[in-house]
Amino acid sequence: MRSPSSRVARLPVLGIVALLAWSCDGPTPPMPASPLVIPPEPPATQSAPAPMPPAPVTAPPTEGPPRLPPDARVAEPETPARPALLRIAPGVFLMGSTAGQREHASDERLHRVELSRPFLLTVTEVTQGSWERLMGNNPSFFRACGPRCPVERVNWYEAVTFANTLSASEGRTACYATEGCTGVVGSGCGRATGRRNWCLGDYRCRAVQAVPGCTGYRLPTEAEWEYAARAGVSVPRDPETVLQRRQRLGAVAWYADNSLVGYGDFINCADPDGVPSRCGPGAVGRMRPNAWGLYDTLGNVAEWCEDAYDAEYPPGPLVVDPVGVGTGPLKVTRGGSWFTGAAWVRLGLRDPAVPLRRSHALGFRLARSP
Repeated sequence: MRSPSSRVARLPVLGIVALLAWSCDGPTPPMPASPLVIPPEPPATQSAPAPMPPAPVTAPPTEGPPRLPPDARVAEPETPARPALLRIAPGVFLMGSTAGQREHASDERLHRVELSRPFLLTVTEVTQGSWERLMGNNPSFFRACGPRCPVERVNWYEAVTFANTLSASEGRTACYATEGCTGVVGSGCGRATGRRNWCLGDYRCRAVQAVPGCTGYRLPTEAEWEYAARAGVSVPRDPETVLQRRQRLGAVAWYADNSLVGYGDFINCADPDGVPSRCGPGAVGRMRPNAWGLYDTLGNVAEWCEDAYDAEYPPGPLVVDPVGVGTGPLKVTRGGSWFTGAAWVRLGLRDPAVPLRRSHALGFRLARSP
């Protein structure tokens, strides 16, 4: 995964060995992304559903479900085992970033994508409380943050297993067929690994295949994730300075410049100016939601997507319903985290990670067919 530090120059993906080297004990961890108050392009380049007006900048309480905009398309309310589900309408959008955008990378080629079917997406990341209720343990490094905080230190196979378990608990058909799964789901990172904040989890599966026509839960595809996170807002045409980005992100993203916490097990992620020095994730839904009512699409924890990472997006002037899962040694993560510097918080940023990776800055949200 790539380093999010605003102080480190962007490096190309060097393969699995380089990805395994990342840790908060070293330079600084990775993650991606950026939404919301980005200057829109002309309507002709975007045919997604009309964005809702931004919600006022008021932080919801840290206990209980987050407050949703009154016109959010709530499909199903929150349950103890998962966040509320929002309905995301089909549409066409620009995916990636422009070559003139600051920190643009070659794997972010700008292209048009059509999502022809609606889907449901959890309004927040899956919480520690939901994980513990369904799975019976808590793998998170930041347990002191509490049950309303995002579950983290979950690898890709564990996120898939949670989705299948949730599907079964609601009488829905599983979206993943798994083979040869071994290890303990949610066992976190013991002291034997040498690092408690991240490790390569012992839980893995020999094969994972998507099940067509499933009625249960799954990880969002990379295209679904970016479409929902952009919420009808186009790719910026002009580069912005890091200072401008910080001013824009302050209300919408729980990231390295504002992730000050008061609980134990904090991490010192101070920048050269020394702010903040006690940081970590926060309760989901504390920041302002995006125009469609989704919280924490930027920051808090980065999020696993279903897709295998490919440095080349599919060719063609319009890509329709790009699929997830696929083959390849790496999976895609999106959205940035509480440890991500402002220079790296962009919606177009793609972060590849080995699927075994468990990190205190990495969690997930879920998708489902209506």
